[in-house]
Amino acid sequence: MPRRERRLGIVYIENNKERDVTFYKRCFGLFKGVADLSALTGARVAVVLEAKNGKIHSFGTPSAKPIVDAFLSGTTPYVDKVKDAKIAWLQSEVARLDMENPIEDKRKEISIQHMKKIQDENPGMVGNLIFSKEEDLSLEDLHKLFNDLSRVQEDIRSRLPLLHHGHEAKVGCNSMKSSMLPLESLSYDHLHTTFFSQHYSSSGQDVDIHTLYGGLR
Repeated sequence: MPRRERRLGIVYIENNKERDVTFYKRCFGLFKGVADLSALTGARVAVVLEAKNGKIHSFGTPSAKPIVDAFLSGTTPYVDKVKDAKIAWLQSEVARLDMENPIEDKRKEISIQHMKKIQDENPGMVGNLIFSKEEDLSLEDLHKLFNDLSRVQEDIRSRLPLLHHGHEAKVGCNSMKSSMLPLESLSYDHLHTTFFSQHYSSSGQDVDIHTLYGGLR
């Protein structure tokens, strides 16, 4: 029977991000344990933590401040049940949000890294071109993007009924007349010229579209 690996025990976490996530997770567990202890025994409990970055976290039932003040002064803390109930609820919400924010930031960071990894592994994907900045696209990139979008248009046109000139298209409760040309009447030259014209006019470049288009053929 194989021997089970021995646990290394509790050691300092060197990675900054992993250490922050662990801190907030353990804080949440500690605060929950304090709340449970107070609910079960009626004890007033206060916890004060100082993170490595110097940020102070506190949690109390119902509030940490009067308990700490009473401890330092040696007096009995003032009790106001209504106020204490509101403070307890607000502190529980603050504690919950403090726990969720770093975890959510970590998830977003992982999602962004995953998306970048997919784009790096698939450099030919049209999505890489669509989400790129205009100044980063070359003429070859624009030509490829146009061809890919044209294929998408052809696929959509094959699945949807044609919308002819003069027909009404209803959207929700409103109807509007289509001023669009029939899809079958849009030529490659028309779409190609329009696409490059819009791109270079929006980027402020003075380019002869017909000269540019002729160079791409």
